[in-house]
Order: sequence, then C-alpha cells, then structure tokens
Amino acid sequence: MSNVAGVVILYFPDVDQVLKNISTYINDVSELLIINNTPGNDTDLRDKLAGLKNNDLYWKNAENEGIAKPLNAAATWALERGYQWLLTMDQDSCFKPDEIRRYMEWVRHGVPGDIAIAGPSYEAITETGEAGTVRISSVNKVITSGSIINLQIWEKLKGFDERFFIDEVDHEYCYHAIQERFKVVCLQNIHLTHKMGNLVTRGYFGKFAKRPRMVHSPLRIYYMVRNYLLVRKKYRQLMPGEIHARNKEIKVILKNNLLFSGQFVQTLKMAVKGYLDYRKGVFGKYS
Repeated sequence: MSNVAGVVILYFPDVDQVLKNISTYINDVSELLIINNTPGNDTDLRDKLAGLKNNDLYWKNAENEGIAKPLNAAATWALERGYQWLLTMDQDSCFKPDEIRRYMEWVRHGVPGDIAIAGPSYEAITETGEAGTVRISSVNKVITSGSIINLQIWEKLKGFDERFFIDEVDHEYCYHAIQERFKVVCLQNIHLTHKMGNLVTRGYFGKFAKRPRMVHSPLRIYYMVRNYLLVRKKYRQLMPGEIHARNKEIKVILKNNLLFSGQFVQTLKMAVKGYLDYRKGVFGKYS
C-alpha cells in the first residue's frame, strides 16, 4: 500500500457518518489527507478526527474551493511525498472491507502505466470474484469518488481544470486523458457505495408515472449546464457518441429538476444563467 495515498473532500459533512465512511478505507492507504471546504467553525470535526491514525492530515479551507482545486492540491501533496497513486473520495462514499482490499491489491500488483484513472462500479453487483482478481473494462469516464489517479499522468495532463469548480471536473479529466491517448478504466467487480443526489418520488401532475427521480439544487443545475456546455464544445469531435449520450442525459436532468424539484422558477433561472455565463466565458465559482 506504500504507493497509494488518499484524499477526502468535505463540505458541511455529517461528521459521524463521514467518520464511518472514512473507516472503510483509511487502513488501506498509507496516508489520508482530509480537506474541509466548509467555512466557519470546525471544532467538533477536529475533535472527532483526533481519533484517527496519527499520520493522517487535515487541511481547513477558509471558504468552499470546490472540487478541482483541492484535488490538484492533494495530488501535488501526494507527489511531493513520493506516491504513485491517489485515491480520491467524496464524504458520502464508502467501501465494503472485501471490496477495498481487492481494489488495493490490484493496485499493488501493478497497474499498467498507461491507465490515467481507474474507478469502481457504482451499481449493485452480484459477484465479487476471487481474492486479488479484478475485471476491468475501458470506459469514457468515471466519477471522482472512489477512483485512483496515476499521479505521473496527472502531471502530464496539468491536473484538473479549475474553471469547472464542481460538476464535470471528473468527466473532463477523463476525456482529456483519452484525448492524450491514456486509458480510463472501470473495475467492474469492485463496488463503491455512493450517494449521487437527492431522490424524490414524484409524478406528472402529482400522480402519473410516479417514481423516484434525482433532483439537485438550482445552483447545481447552474454548474451542470455551464460546465457541460464547455465539455461538449471541447470534446464532441473526439467522442461524438459519448457527447450524444450526454446530451440526452442533461435533458433528462433538466426535465426532472424543472418538473419535480418544486423549484421550477429558480431552476429555470439558474439554467439560463449557466448558459449565458458559458457564452460569456464566465467560469469558476458562482458569484
């Protein structure tokens, strides 16, 4: 495990739940860097983190710096400490003990040098395979949480694009890696438990086609729209099939959030604002 460090980025965390999540992987990385993006007092969190391993580090940002900038800072930290791989985690993600063990065994046994980033499956799986065996497949993208980053390739790619702040940070990084002829892979029989968003059970006019639907805050819709439009512009010629599928995906996201979030006007305003800021070239943190 000596060549793997870890980072988890926090934002208004449920402290007790975060500690439970961290406990599922902290012993499988050599060092864990905890970056807190939450403004304000963090005494309770600091007190409870004191019970973790002595060699784990805690950084407190004065304000929310999003995802891309802390990831780049963590990768720089890991490189300076001589690590080859960085495990990147969200606060609401966790592993089962056998999953993280086989994951890190796969890393320690030697990952091909042309793999820029590898991520676990986020869907329920029915098979786990034998100890030490992992099935991988090439994919166009993985999400940040639960993935491992090849730090030498991260350097060549010049890191994550900080213009995105949040949303599309991971997808853009994967597309950039593929553009530079590196590989992105999914570990099909390693599973990460991860919360993707807020599920609400809603239907048209309150009752038709009623089922669970994913909704987000209007601010998240702003970032999703603005950042995806830039990603589409950059990579539609490189991977037209992927972008075609993503176009459908973003339309479903907009439909669900406009119709089922209960915030139609706010969501519409922020979607339009995201489009206008994309056209103006306004990126970074929303202000």
